[in-house]
Amino acid sequence: MTSTHHRLVIIGAGIAGVGLGVKLRQAGIEDFVILERNASVGGTWFEHTYPGCGCDVPANLYSYSFARNPGWSRMFPPQQEILEYVRDTADEYGVTPHIRFSTEMERSAWDEAAGLWRVRTADGDELTADLLISAIGATGEPDEPEIEGLAGFTGRRFHSARWDHDHDLTGERVAVIGTGPAAAQFVPRIQPQVDRLLVFQRTPPWVLPHVDRPVPLPERLLYRALPVLQDVQRNALFAVYESMGVGFRGQTALIAPVEAIGRAHLRRQVKNPVLRAKLTPHYRFGCKRPILSNTYNPALAAENATVITEPIAKVDGNAVVTTDGARHEVDTVITAIGYRYSRSLLAHRIAGQDGRTLGEVWNRSPRAYLGSSVPGFPNMFILLGPNSIGINSVIFSLESQMAYVMDALRTMDRRNVRRLEVRAEALEGFVREVDRRSEGTVWTAGGCKAYYVDDTGRNFGLYPGFAAHFRRRTRRFDPKPYVLETAA
Repeated sequence: MTSTHHRLVIIGAGIAGVGLGVKLRQAGIEDFVILERNASVGGTWFEHTYPGCGCDVPANLYSYSFARNPGWSRMFPPQQEILEYVRDTADEYGVTPHIRFSTEMERSAWDEAAGLWRVRTADGDELTADLLISAIGATGEPDEPEIEGLAGFTGRRFHSARWDHDHDLTGERVAVIGTGPAAAQFVPRIQPQVDRLLVFQRTPPWVLPHVDRPVPLPERLLYRALPVLQDVQRNALFAVYESMGVGFRGQTALIAPVEAIGRAHLRRQVKNPVLRAKLTPHYRFGCKRPILSNTYNPALAAENATVITEPIAKVDGNAVVTTDGARHEVDTVITAIGYRYSRSLLAHRIAGQDGRTLGEVWNRSPRAYLGSSVPGFPNMFILLGPNSIGINSVIFSLESQMAYVMDALRTMDRRNVRRLEVRAEALEGFVREVDRRSEGTVWTAGGCKAYYVDDTGRNFGLYPGFAAHFRRRTRRFDPKPYVLETAA
């Protein structure tokens, strides 16, 4: 067992961890280590390899502002290309040497007497750190539906985020549980090869036409010669996404035209009125994450596909049994219901000053001041924490929080601060603001249950204001909401 001390320990080398590593090095801070459980950087984009996996945000918006990539092959790039982009960024900016690959964080605990974090890895090593940064993100752990008998299914079963590439689906009867963005990407890929495709749908998603296209070589060369053109496109796309927020936050008449586009798209692609009725959303656009696809609806309308809307009662042997008593015998079950954001096992591995874990503190609903800080967890920041993600590119929210963390480090250095902790009243005020601003929005009053809303109906995931507003709030670290202790 070895023990080393660092100024910062960062958990996770996905887009968040790599991005913060770049900012640390640009600020001249080299005393940090990133713990990554996988053998590569990338996080989501390393682990998610299901057929058709790709980004549903345009590449010029879904990329670091400090690392333009003029070579994107498509407007909406595939998984492997995004993974290569993150790897290239980590290498180019010198972050890779700071990463300990295949090293899983087993437990992190704040040592009040020593005034530092003690981090234990799965291989028995211990690290100590002045500051702990959680760059775990929201999609680190796949969620599984709570269905009686699912664990005892006698065929092959896996989650879309842990795709079993050794298993051939050709000619099989395949059940897909879930109809979110991942299912919308892999269902059209597997539908032609399987014998029967059974899609178990709880709520139909809004599906809009996908405007993806290849980026021709002349356009890529133009971006390389005039990098500012990528910024122009990035800003234009940002403005489009921000404008949707007006409709999501109460002015629902403004999203009616988008809903009309979705219904027209469905009518064009699905002629069967019974199936079309099953696939028609009865909630406001934006209440759940919408889907961009030109192939999902046609795949569901194929002769070998069936959409089942009756709730699942149980799994019995090799059969999925619905509440109407029907038995659907299948060879493989693919679950695709999302991730354990609010019930993260990793959150139960981080213990604060009173010994309680972040998971225990978040038992009812995840809460963090500006999505970044939690009372009782000194010298710790969270990237992409609760109520930090806007309706715009998640990387914009991430870079906002990275700026906040970096200014906090500068404040600590300037004031000789050894310990900082957000005040409970500051968090309570932020939560009241979030709850108030979430009232009447499509997320809490849109007629659906989304992953960013807890069991009480509270929006714990999204920032209920504009992404630009969140950027202004996090541009500078304001020490007033924190208790600061200086070194002796």
